[in-house]
Amino acid sequence: MLVQSGCSQSSVGPIIQKVCLMIGIPATRCMSERTVQRAILEAGVAAKPQLAHEICGTKSLTISSDGTSNRHIDYVSRHIALKVPSYSDGTPKIVNRLLGVESAKNHTSETQLEGLKKVVDDMSNLYEASPLSKRHGNVLTPLTFTRKAKGMSGDHSADQKKLFTLFLGWKHDNLLVELGEDAIVEPRLADLVAAARSKVLVEMMDEAGGMDAWHELSVSEQESREAAKKFDLVRVLGQGVYSVLTEEQKRELDFCVRGGCCMHKELNSVKRGNTAMMSHWAEIRVEPPVLLANRDNSVTLQNTQSSRPDHDGTLTAAEQRALNVSARGGVKVCSLAGAIFNHKDDKKGQQDTYRWYMERARRDSTTRNSDSPHPRHSFLTTFPDTSNTRYHSYVDAAVVILMEYDFILEFMEWVRLLKEKSVLNHMEKNLVTGLLCWKTMTENSVLVFYGVAITYPYAAAVRGPGTENLNVLELGGLHERVISHIHCIINNPDLLISSHASYKDGTLDGKPWRKPEALAAVHRYAEKMPYLREMLLAFFKGTVPVWGRFTEEYAVGGTIYQATPKERDAAWMPSTNDANEGSLGTFRLHARHKPRTSMHQYNALAQVRRNDTEAFMETTYTEQDEHFGMKVARAMDSAGLEKQRRNEIIEHHESEVLSKRRRIERRNELAAKHAEKLSSANLVLLDEDGLMKLTKDQLGIQLDLHRERDPSVPKKGSRSKAQLVAAVLAAIVSMPRIPDVTDCISLQQDAGNRCDEFDEGDSGDET
Repeated sequence: MLVQSGCSQSSVGPIIQKVCLMIGIPATRCMSERTVQRAILEAGVAAKPQLAHEICGTKSLTISSDGTSNRHIDYVSRHIALKVPSYSDGTPKIVNRLLGVESAKNHTSETQLEGLKKVVDDMSNLYEASPLSKRHGNVLTPLTFTRKAKGMSGDHSADQKKLFTLFLGWKHDNLLVELGEDAIVEPRLADLVAAARSKVLVEMMDEAGGMDAWHELSVSEQESREAAKKFDLVRVLGQGVYSVLTEEQKRELDFCVRGGCCMHKELNSVKRGNTAMMSHWAEIRVEPPVLLANRDNSVTLQNTQSSRPDHDGTLTAAEQRALNVSARGGVKVCSLAGAIFNHKDDKKGQQDTYRWYMERARRDSTTRNSDSPHPRHSFLTTFPDTSNTRYHSYVDAAVVILMEYDFILEFMEWVRLLKEKSVLNHMEKNLVTGLLCWKTMTENSVLVFYGVAITYPYAAAVRGPGTENLNVLELGGLHERVISHIHCIINNPDLLISSHASYKDGTLDGKPWRKPEALAAVHRYAEKMPYLREMLLAFFKGTVPVWGRFTEEYAVGGTIYQATPKERDAAWMPSTNDANEGSLGTFRLHARHKPRTSMHQYNALAQVRRNDTEAFMETTYTEQDEHFGMKVARAMDSAGLEKQRRNEIIEHHESEVLSKRRRIERRNELAAKHAEKLSSANLVLLDEDGLMKLTKDQLGIQLDLHRERDPSVPKKGSRSKAQLVAAVLAAIVSMPRIPDVTDCISLQQDAGNRCDEFDEGDSGDET
């Protein structure tokens, strides 16, 4: 408890000793830091048998995961959701248990699945060796784990979708093995077992070179080969048993559904809506919001500004690149405000100056406007964090900017006057420029509209108070209402734009406006934003395809749509991936403040805190379990696990480097051979019939010869012969005109005349 509360491990012993002395208990000995570490590991050892014990006692479970990088190393967090009895009163409840945060060699789907398999294997082996398993007669195997797994959730990235596909393959393979193992001991399936053994025996004989070669093998060699083929036998048996099951039985065994994080759906809808809104300026042929280039690009682009009437609009390569990488619009202003008012580096930006100033400004405003329908409360608030990718962070920032618009401009002027030369830096100037651009503020106002109409009601529905037991599989109706409400606003923007708009029609849930002060500010400034309606329509229309694409799992006829209430209950999954997002964030903070903590030490602390392990130990553990935990913790402490973890990652990177070097060497060898071929080849100018007589390799060489002259000539690629002929023919046609015989004669005569002129009049170097 002391370590989890932030106490350093070296201070735990002295603190306990001091507390004992204060209450009159003599404590002559002091707990060492090493003892503290082992005590933490003992609790971590208890967390793994706890998970295995709970999995054995549940009917189903679901898996969730997420990944991130920290200090250039990939990490993966995993949770399992299952129903277990409460350790306080025995009432069954759904819990989301942390499997752990683990480093990974890379972020591929295959590596993530291998990591999950390793976690399950370690948990199973430790549980099997524990007194707890023997006392209750339970055994957890990977076959049991995958059979009970009914769902997997995460974000909507391609690697997570592929991970689910790979997991389904692992689950099905384990199912066949489990069915095959059961069939071997089932008397009713003796004929099926005999047929499978016969099939595997034939395969072994074929591999040995025939029946005679098989019988020439020694008995020990035959037994060795049979043992190696045992897995194939079990799988063949399992496939045979599976093939005769009814469709209902197959569905029950195979049922596994994927759910996507709801807040990632909303996050992507905001991103796509903003993209559609930004591109709409060009579609309606209106000058877009002011460009907010950084300091270097601003210098590059200064000669292209409209202040130069003599500029013809032609951009150099450097100017075009600077223009392409420079941003503009509402989200850019929100990002600038976040970097100035709440930078992720505490030493940068205004930080506390902004917070304290705004507290004072709100208090003064409340005093002056005590009769305001929306009085401002005087308290310290932090500007939304836009330095990290967080749910609706830009919507929150837009809301604050509109609510505190006048105060922020006053604050920036206050900051300018506080400076020695009374000059804002480039980022601060960009922020003020963006705030004074009403096209930029139009985009921020649209973000406010989307926030009060969709974002905030949706977030309250999927992760607000009282949604802890909400099943993501039951949210198909909610997402239908989201899309329907967006269409309602598209058909009638006055549901939001009108100053008399009612929350009953404007919000997704029909509940009072969230952030009514921001909405009132938008209505107050609406006259300065003539394109507000068009931008709102563009934004909301842009979100429709995203909501459709990110809610495909709820499609009519899909797995979730066809699932029975019983199946949905078995595949309960949280509506968001907050558990994994939070555990990764907690790990990064812990690693920043306590970088010496080993991975298994951190997981012990995190699992004990997250999984209610202390309550499990109090109600389930015996003295035997405690001794077992001490023994395993000592073995872990002396095994050098942290060093092994680091070495595995470096060895993997070394193998990748070696593989890439070999590929480069091979590519260079092939390039050298190809260059040699080109140097010995001649360019041939043939018509289509002549080119058709050449091979594909010869045509490819001709194409490469033309590319040496003209880089725009296409590469060979995977073209058919007809396509290669057409490409070579086009290259021949595009060549500069070849002089004919008459041209050559005239050039020769002209050259002779010039030489005669030089002979008659000129001499020396010029000649």
